[in-house]
Amino acid sequence: MLELGPQFNVRIVRWNHSGNQQPVELKAIPKVDPVTGGLRPGISEDFPNGGGGRGYLFTLGTPGNQISWLYGSSTGLETFDQPVIVDGKNFGTPKSNLIAAMTAAGLKSVNLFLSHGGKPGAQAVVPIAKPRVLFPYSGTGSFWEPFLGGMQAPFNNPDLAAYLSKEGVTLLAPRQFMDSWRLDANGITPIPNVEVKKKLGFSDNTR
Repeated sequence: MLELGPQFNVRIVRWNHSGNQQPVELKAIPKVDPVTGGLRPGISEDFPNGGGGRGYLFTLGTPGNQISWLYGSSTGLETFDQPVIVDGKNFGTPKSNLIAAMTAAGLKSVNLFLSHGGKPGAQAVVPIAKPRVLFPYSGTGSFWEPFLGGMQAPFNNPDLAAYLSKEGVTLLAPRQFMDSWRLDANGITPIPNVEVKKKLGFSDNTR
């Protein structure tokens, strides 16, 4: 656990981003490419856990008056229940580590799950974290369209929406880049972000 401020903590969960290989951890500082100055983000290369992955469980406030949120990258389902072993030491599975973090934080559910936005990953994490709201940060827009053109393809995943509805989880998806919200004990409230959108040339047709 890391203390970020008064009554503000984060617990870091070992995660595996993707791939069907056993999760791995870096044993040494990777060497940057001499030509590009970059790192290799592939599975089992220069980033830990299949291209880089950690879950972060945040808690703010005191028990009984606390809000919490979980950030998780894409969930490698093939290895979600496979142990992370480094030099013969077992660091547990992503699944067991998430359960341990929830227990250590005294949580039975979280207010918000910031997710990669797919149904299979949600099916793995939702039964453990039991979020009230799921916010998909991936699956919106397009990697191939200019950012300043605004969101061309709003989030649309009927399978995920149906699963979350069945589980009683609210799906909250952005409709435009730079949409903003406030998370507090009363839930999640949209906040106008008109000035920022205006500077970027985005329409503000949803907030």
